Parts: sequence; C-alpha cells; structure tokens
Amino acid sequence: MPGDDFIVIPEPQTEVGISSGDTMNITVSKSSLTVFNNLAKGFSEGAASTFDYSLKDRAPFTVTNSVGVPIKVQPNHNLRVMGSPEKSGVCDLDAGQSLELEYASMEPSHQGKLSILSRQESSLFTLTFGMLLYF
Repeated sequence: MPGDDFIVIPEPQTEVGISSGDTMNITVSKSSLTVFNNLAKGFSEGAASTFDYSLKDRAPFTVTNSVGVPIKVQPNHNLRVMGSPEKSGVCDLDAGQSLELEYASMEPSHQGKLSILSRQESSLFTLTFGMLLYF
C-alpha cells in the first residue's frame, strides 16, 4: 500500500523477546502476562538498587586515541560530540586525547510520523577513522 513507510508507531509499554532454533508454540495468557509483569518489577527493583547514578552524566561512547599519532574521527549522523548542539563532522584527536560521543536526537521526518526505515537505521552507529595526514 502506498505511504505505508510513514506510520505512527507508539512506544511499547512492554517488550518480550523470545527466540528459538526450532518451532515453538507459545500461548500468551493473562497469567503469563502477570508472571512477566512480576519478573519486570523484580528486575527493575534489583537494577535500581545496584545502579551507579554517577554514570548517568557520562557519555555513552568514548573514543580514546591510543595510536600515538594525531587522527581524525568522523561519527555518522546518529552520533554527535557530547554537549554539542549540532551533529559535528570530522573531529581531530591528538595522541592520548579522548572524544565523548552521545546519541544524536532523531527528528520526526513528516509531522510527527517517523519512517520505519529511518527508525531501523537509527540503531546503526559507525565511526570513520583516519590518520591526520591521510584523511
């Protein structure tokens, strides 16, 4: 159907991932949903009690130049330099320097509708590295 690639996708309230190499019959009932809900509560309480909140403000990705020569780093459109309001292009890193990267905010492409293809691609992060003289 034309236009199916732009649909509104609500965020899931619960996500369950099940995989198997063989055929597997699964019945989801009210009692199994209750079990999943209790498991989720138990795991979230356990994770909250062991979470180190000092890590909250740290960058999710850090690139450290341990090569010994200056390099250039170019993140793809899904990453940006930490604290930078815009997506940056090529960044110079001297020997021993670090570059902190964070997720670039995704903007809806058409009036609050997000392309399914964009959404799938948003989980891909690539970095291009090059020596300063050869980039």
